[in-house]
Amino acid sequence: MKILLVNCSPVKNGATAEVIKTAAAFLSSGGEVKCICIDDYDIKYCKGCRSCHTTAECVQRDDVTAVLEEFDRAEIIVCVSPSYWADIPGQFKAFIDRCTPWCNTHEPYAKLKSEKRGYTIALRTGPSMRECGRIIESIEHFYGHLEIAPCGSLGLCSIEYKEAVAARTDEIREFCEKILNPQATEKQPKLKSKLFSELSAAEIYEILKARSKVFQFEQNIHYLDEDDVDYKSLHCFFEEDGRVTAYLRAYLDSENIRFGRVLTITHGIGHGKRLMELSITAARNHFGSRTIIMNAQNHAEGFYRKLDFVTTSAEFLEEGIVHIEMELDVTKVN
Repeated sequence: MKILLVNCSPVKNGATAEVIKTAAAFLSSGGEVKCICIDDYDIKYCKGCRSCHTTAECVQRDDVTAVLEEFDRAEIIVCVSPSYWADIPGQFKAFIDRCTPWCNTHEPYAKLKSEKRGYTIALRTGPSMRECGRIIESIEHFYGHLEIAPCGSLGLCSIEYKEAVAARTDEIREFCEKILNPQATEKQPKLKSKLFSELSAAEIYEILKARSKVFQFEQNIHYLDEDDVDYKSLHCFFEEDGRVTAYLRAYLDSENIRFGRVLTITHGIGHGKRLMELSITAARNHFGSRTIIMNAQNHAEGFYRKLDFVTTSAEFLEEGIVHIEMELDVTKVN
């Protein structure tokens, strides 16, 4: 398997390069890994002449073709990009603009070999995932027009210098494992995150059924579940064969995001951890970068601590069950 790691930054020895170095070490067990930096190539700006729309060739002569030859040789392409003013760096954007001869929106085009998989790692200095999301969207849009299948992404916030990358090794390793073993990822359910107005009648029914099963029958909690908070919530859930198997809702509580109604129907297969990780990202993408708070049952304190939540209150009773308040600071990312 041939894997290409692309440094989209003009800095050859910074945080982006360190992420690539770390990823390359993990990916090397799965095949031949090559790392390139966009700054090593002479890439001129697109002139917008549209000549390539009819010839599938650019009138300029520089290193764009050499980079695309590396893309063509690879079976897996991983673009790693920092955030420059909330988007990809200008050097890499210039390269994308010059890839118009390979773009599938016109005929003829210089088509790459088929069945390539594309992955993206985005990193930024600040704590919000929103900028990472924009970078990922830009690169996945680029992949799509080159007929490279976008297969996964990783956002890394709060990284300014390369020394910060060491603390994110576990996240990078897990992402690389998904790259090398995509079948395992495909078997996992995808997160749905929807506002109440976006839910179908069947989804609302299955959500209420799952909440009733866990809280009212299994945990014997006597309360009115339909409390109108659902109307202002983002509903995050896994659905398998039409059934909701894991769920939580997120909504604004003063200046913070509050998580509630957290449940998993199937236990012991990592759904709870994955639900929390994906929901943290989804909630912050929707509500902005904010601290997340929740009332957790005290027996689950250790589970949430592993996700970087900290306890912020003494024990208290809620619906007859011992709870504690926990929070995930705005600077912490999953």
